[in-house]
Amino acid sequence: MPDLTAAFFARNTTSVPEPMLQQTAAANTDANEAFMKGTGPTDVWLDSPVTSYIKQGSMAVDTPAHKKLCIQHEGEVYWSHKEVLHCIMANGQRKGVPPPHARADLVKRAHEQNGHFGIRRTTALLLPHYWWAGMGLNVRHMVNKCAVCDKVNAAFNSSTQQLYPLPIQGIFYRWGVDLAGPFNPISDSGNRYVW
Repeated sequence: MPDLTAAFFARNTTSVPEPMLQQTAAANTDANEAFMKGTGPTDVWLDSPVTSYIKQGSMAVDTPAHKKLCIQHEGEVYWSHKEVLHCIMANGQRKGVPPPHARADLVKRAHEQNGHFGIRRTTALLLPHYWWAGMGLNVRHMVNKCAVCDKVNAAFNSSTQQLYPLPIQGIFYRWGVDLAGPFNPISDSGNRYVW
């Protein structure tokens, strides 16, 4: 998938400061616990106070203290560089967080350009470079509505019928003949069929 990510990472290659990596590891642990409880992370692009905090490094003056703590805590796992958001994983790896309007096209290109893989493999193609909340659901939705995959992976849900042997009645009771034809041109002896 070099055409999807090479330009993205060529523009955005800088090192992450060490204190930020330590804060990110703690924040990712909290995010993993929230995900396991079913109260997973919300999309950072849809949370404008957090997004502006990540990009500008400051909050509105009239923001209440308890809201400031929530915004800072949620913003610890993200980093903005040249107007591109990155999620900093627990191991220090940066993954791009595309805006919501670009995700469908990204998933579609990854699915179609790499051989119409299923949900697991398409997700595995994206995960080394990208991450966003609800990524698995987006991939599942895009793969399930792929018209090419629907045609190729037709499911025949009819059950196989059980075969029953034909009764043996006697010698030459039943004959079988294989026929092929009509053929053009007709053979030298005037035959159009082969049996």
